[in-house]
Amino acid sequence: MSLAKVPQCGRAVRGLFPVVVVLVAAAGIEMAAARDGRALLPPADQGDAAAPSSKCKAVALTPNTARAASGACGCTNGWTPGPNGGCVCAAGKTVCPSGACVTLGTNSGCKACGDACAAPFSCLESGPFTVDCACPQGQFACGQPPVCTPVNTDQNCGNCGIQCTKGNTCQTLNVGHRHLQSLAPPGVECRCPAEKTSCADGSCVTLGTDANCASCGDACGAARTCQELETGSYACVCPGSQWYCNGQCVDLGTNDHCSG
Repeated sequence: MSLAKVPQCGRAVRGLFPVVVVLVAAAGIEMAAARDGRALLPPADQGDAAAPSSKCKAVALTPNTARAASGACGCTNGWTPGPNGGCVCAAGKTVCPSGACVTLGTNSGCKACGDACAAPFSCLESGPFTVDCACPQGQFACGQPPVCTPVNTDQNCGNCGIQCTKGNTCQTLNVGHRHLQSLAPPGVECRCPAEKTSCADGSCVTLGTDANCASCGDACGAARTCQELETGSYACVCPGSQWYCNGQCVDLGTNDHCSG
């Protein structure tokens, strides 16, 4: 080799030295990232900020990040790709102590993380801006195991097991406006139908009959029948021209009942 070419060779080596340093430094960063689990996520394409990175250079051990077989990085536990290549918990969701990103107000997380609604309950609106595990409006958990049961029927009127008997039916009361998902007991109770009369013993009867003529228990006996004297007014009367005397219907003008 000519001595004249030695300086040129030295200058060439010195020119390559910065390039070698940069390559070694880059390799060191990549090895460190793989060692401590950091996924090297390049900035997302400006045209599709929500898409996961198409390259996942390191094994993705960071929380809520997974590496697909294709090598792409994706998000787990409810997290979604962020604009800078990482994973974010979207607005309106909650980060739980477990690290999961969840939407509250669901059967798996009703009022708080892990507040799961057991059957037969569902997470429902219980008032303005509040939710709770409950049966649908107008239903209570009845029996064992509990079953969400409508409580506006003759078998369950206002609560579990309240039965309407003696002619009463389960009727809705006029309680005014209620919130659509109010958990308050429904405004119902056992009452007599409009065409019947409520008696002291709680029974509902139809007036104007031989068993209940003018009022509850006003039974017509001794051949008398219940007849309407005027609209809404009833009385037990004897047939034909007979008169009611001493508990029986009799004909006047006889030796036994001459003039009444």
